[in-house]
Amino acid sequence: MPVLIRDEGPLPDNAIVIRGGLMLVRDLANAAERCEEHFGFPGLSVFARSGPSVRELLLSARALRLYPVIRQSSAGDLRALRCELLPTGVAPHFTLRLADASFRTLSLVRDAFGPPFPNPVFR
Repeated sequence: MPVLIRDEGPLPDNAIVIRGGLMLVRDLANAAERCEEHFGFPGLSVFARSGPSVRELLLSARALRLYPVIRQSSAGDLRALRCELLPTGVAPHFTLRLADASFRTLSLVRDAFGPPFPNPVFR
């Protein structure tokens, strides 16, 4: 099934990118595999936006309220790993298209998100 991409320009390098959960490599591998089965490429679900604070992004991304911990990166840090942020679904959702789903790539992506921290809007 082809992925539907919203018509919007690329995010600036300093745009905030958030993913919910601890981001264990095995969980990332499972998510990347599901994305590849569905869209034809390995990827991860993330939420991103230029400009707002982390809290504003969290409030606009209802799905993130389900995670007690989150991790944060930037569009530029992820692009440096040869990943592409595709605006998919309803904003502020993006699919992080991975260069590949190898253990090394998944570990580098996880590390680019920094350590997990408590989600201030967890319910």
